[in-house]
Amino acid sequence: MTYVSHSASAGVFNSGTGVWSVGNLAVNGSASLTLVVTVNPGTLGTIVNNVVVGAAEPDPNTGNNTANEPTTVTTLADLAIAKSDAPDPVVAGTTLTYTIVVTNYGPSTATSVAATDTIPAGVAYVTSVASQGGYAPGANVWTIGTLVPGASASLTLVVSVYPTTTGSLVNTVRVAGTQLDPDPSNNSTSATTGVISRADLQVSKSDAVDPVVAGTALTYTIVVTNAGPSAATSVLVTDTLPAGVTYVSSAASQGSYNSATSVWNVGNVAAGGSASLTLVVVVNPQTTGILSNTVVVGGRSLIRTLGTTQILS
Repeated sequence: MTYVSHSASAGVFNSGTGVWSVGNLAVNGSASLTLVVTVNPGTLGTIVNNVVVGAAEPDPNTGNNTANEPTTVTTLADLAIAKSDAPDPVVAGTTLTYTIVVTNYGPSTATSVAATDTIPAGVAYVTSVASQGGYAPGANVWTIGTLVPGASASLTLVVSVYPTTTGSLVNTVRVAGTQLDPDPSNNSTSATTGVISRADLQVSKSDAVDPVVAGTALTYTIVVTNAGPSAATSVLVTDTLPAGVTYVSSAASQGSYNSATSVWNVGNVAAGGSASLTLVVVVNPQTTGILSNTVVVGGRSLIRTLGTTQILS
């Protein structure tokens, strides 16, 4: 305990020695002393205060010259938790960082403090750094340990957002300790992160044979690649055949090509994935010069690739 203040109806109290010099007391007279102390934050169990009184005169009944006052010490620790996310919104296929801070607002020392942070669906754990204790990704528990009043501990949690994740991510974290918490309203918090998609679609085109003989077959090969970081959905490629050729057949690694509309409906392409289309045409016998064929892939922007083929008579 730590002395704070006192108030005496008579005499003087010395907080250094613990002696209250009351002075003289008349027969049947009394005096009182009020002592205010602070119980140290780490104190547990029962504290006993002993007081002994004595005077210059002989005391016929010394059995009542001492008194003991036991006090049971209970603990209260107001644990609070805060959480932030960055970046927000996050691009699917990139990393997201959560920062969690736990603070003990007292008045007692908090022991066996632990925070539970179950990462949301749509992400994968990458790494974590704790200022105190450690985070177990399998159990989703950050074991903090002891926090004295006014102390804080922080955890940085890095996750990878799946390339296919859409919508928003909601992450809730909760903290608890051994002590009774006088304000449980600040024991949990959530962070909501918006997820956006960005897919770098790339298209390439080749022709064979080049030069081609008029009246023979010409094959175009088109490859669409998604460089990520997010999955690309509902990908469409437009390949309008040039004048001077006639469509023969097509073969797609995925999706389908409509020769009437010149559209290859690719569908979804995973980050890092690709799809290919082979188009076979016949060059009309009377065609001469150069065949120019442009292919366009649709995404957040349009990407055009021009291919040219020389014609031999």
